[in-house]
Amino acid sequence: GEHLRRIDRLTDAELTMDDSKIHHIALPSLDESAINQMVALRLDTNPAKTRELAKLVRQKTDGNAFFAREFLSSLLSRKLISFNSEAKDWEWDIRRVTEETNVTQNVVQLINQKLRKQSPETRAVLATASFLGHRFERDLLQKCVELPECKEVTHSACGSEDIGDILLRASREGLIEQTSPGSFKFSHDCIQSGVSDSITSDDNTKQRLYTAIGYLSIELGLDKDNRGVFFIADTLVRGTNTVDGNQNITGFASICLKAARLSALRSDFHASHHYSQAGVNVLETTTWADADFYNLHIKLRNVLSFALLCLGRGREAEQCAKEVIKNARSLEEKALAFEYIVLTTRAEENGQARRGVHVGVDVLRTLGFKIPSKLNILHVLVNLFKTRMLLRQNMHSHRSMMSMKEMTDDRMKCGSKVFVRTGLYAMGDGAEFLATFCFLRALQLSLKHGFCAENTPAALAMYCVTEAMLGNVDTAVKYGKFTLGLLSKLETTAGRGVALCFVHICTLHWKIPIWQLNKPLNEAYEAAMIHDGDIELGVFSLANYIASMYRSGSGLVDLMTEMRTQRRRIIREYDDQEIRLFWIYPYMQTVLNLCGETEDPVLLSGEVMEEEAFEQNVAENNWQRVILFMMKLELAYLFDSVVLMELALDKLSTCNLKQTLDAHFNGIFLRFFTGMASLKLWKKDKETKHMATFRHMMRQLKTIGTMNTKPLYLCMYADYLSTTRKTTSEEELVEAFENAIVAAKDQGFTQLEALANELASYAIMSSDLKQTYTERAIEKYHIWGAVAKVHHVERKVLIARGTTAPSGGPMGLPNFVVEVAN
Repeated sequence: GEHLRRIDRLTDAELTMDDSKIHHIALPSLDESAINQMVALRLDTNPAKTRELAKLVRQKTDGNAFFAREFLSSLLSRKLISFNSEAKDWEWDIRRVTEETNVTQNVVQLINQKLRKQSPETRAVLATASFLGHRFERDLLQKCVELPECKEVTHSACGSEDIGDILLRASREGLIEQTSPGSFKFSHDCIQSGVSDSITSDDNTKQRLYTAIGYLSIELGLDKDNRGVFFIADTLVRGTNTVDGNQNITGFASICLKAARLSALRSDFHASHHYSQAGVNVLETTTWADADFYNLHIKLRNVLSFALLCLGRGREAEQCAKEVIKNARSLEEKALAFEYIVLTTRAEENGQARRGVHVGVDVLRTLGFKIPSKLNILHVLVNLFKTRMLLRQNMHSHRSMMSMKEMTDDRMKCGSKVFVRTGLYAMGDGAEFLATFCFLRALQLSLKHGFCAENTPAALAMYCVTEAMLGNVDTAVKYGKFTLGLLSKLETTAGRGVALCFVHICTLHWKIPIWQLNKPLNEAYEAAMIHDGDIELGVFSLANYIASMYRSGSGLVDLMTEMRTQRRRIIREYDDQEIRLFWIYPYMQTVLNLCGETEDPVLLSGEVMEEEAFEQNVAENNWQRVILFMMKLELAYLFDSVVLMELALDKLSTCNLKQTLDAHFNGIFLRFFTGMASLKLWKKDKETKHMATFRHMMRQLKTIGTMNTKPLYLCMYADYLSTTRKTTSEEELVEAFENAIVAAKDQGFTQLEALANELASYAIMSSDLKQTYTERAIEKYHIWGAVAKVHHVERKVLIARGTTAPSGGPMGLPNFVVEVAN
């Protein structure tokens, strides 16, 4: 109510006073109750009396406070609301008000009526102002009304009256507002639209005025600040069809280039695409051979390629980059386009990792970098030695690294980034020698040829991954922490996503709990998607963020909500990006299965994927295949499907990612479920190979010996004792399982805590303890949100007691129940 009183009490002086003294009140569309308060206050009468009138005002003005006030003023001026001096109150005939205002069906018509009442000079000045946008400056407006093109549009109606007087009059009429000395804005978008609609000139005449205003703004130096750049670019783009002459084309293309680059820096890739495409379009009338336009052709197409990449339009970006490579004269000028060619290979088709490797290697060789045709361990070790020597010479502190000479060679910058990207493709394709070679060479370029805030942290992060892949965990962690410290001191956000993601998933998890990966991996996802525009890396980071949340015991229902939200976001913001979401789909479908939303929880088919089709789609991407079969193995183990455990283990053996998995935090869980599934298979068929696999995995977890592997090892050890319990007492068995349960609880591994209780309930003979462990397991699975596991445990208990399992339920009675019964 106080806000409404304040609006009604504004005076003309207050409307034109210095902006620093004005308190701007942002009001949403008012509801009928608020409009009724406004009407009652304006008429100083009882709100009960004005309720019907307020309903009409709300209907006519759509709840806009400004238009509601204007509509009331219109009713008063037309005597549709009048004061009865005898009754000392206002009165009106609601039927007459409705009939008489039929001509004012909406606020646009109301504004048009008000505009028609203004003088020709006022309408002409406001018409010119509408070409400047919602906000405009008096000085620029003064210059614009003197343009021949303006006089053509307004039919020379501006006259000789002082602009300041005209603006003051328009302000008093409520059409515009003064925001600061010399600066104004239209009071509402509808007013600007109404003014624009009242202009009768043809489109070509209007476009010529836009073009003239744009070039006038450049002459006045308005392109010196960012706001001016966007204003000029928007104005010139509206007049694109009237741009001619070499000088005008150069000015147009240059301002579009500035606006496109600024938009990209702000991560507004739609705007960057809009401006760069406009610049490229206007250059179509010129040739690459013309020296005046050569650099603009290269720069605008490079920015356009980047914007298209960030919008997920890889094929268009590739064509644009190829145009630069075809016409650029030097290797340095082609370098950035080569980089975009490599980036466009990501997720464009099945087998993208292998294609990315081939394209990346070809580009690197074209840029003059030597890559052996047959890489072996010797190449890796030699480059590892070189890299370590360079690090000792250059990396004493963050300050010493940042004070290195700046990398200015475009070829080296491009080479560093392409080496990193090619290494990532090689990692996904299982070419681990090539991956480590590329990561080492990327860092060598930074250490030899200068520091690059955009490339060096990413190259350093991938060096950490290399050390972790080679088993040098302490070195990897040391430089991983150094990389994060370096990132914290840099202002740039470019390349941050790569560094944040890989430092955490392959190095720091050796020293910190899994749950501490959640926040930085979410930051990596946002950095890659928003700042770098790297959708592939963004979704990869999202997949690892989801995996860390899943592994650290986050509630499955909340996790499912988060995954669905991010999936909708990616599909909504980026066209045709379903294939990129393959990184998260196995996790997503696993969670759906555990939540009981599929008929058969061991089949990865349902809401987001069909298992067979998915396997075919990722046939050439080893990393995605590992994720698929790792989750398949986990579900098969949790729901006792022996056949599918054997199948998943067999499929995993064909994925050539041993070193990568050894470094990745998911690797410890893969070892765990590989070992546990092997022990279950040994229990069934007593084949020595299964027991050998189990013991190998358990020894590896024990050797790693981190806070994250301890509960996994203890759970394996307890299950091993219960399976081979010839010399194990009941007390020792209880102690072993309790140790595993406590360790899992300490790390927040809710699912592992539930599993350890479930395994204990099968192993312990004491009926009381068996009941306790069963109840604990069901409780923990319920807390985690694993409805399917709750039903699974309950059915196993019923089967063990010789009771018929209940039919119906969320899963019916799938095959795994028959296996358990047998």
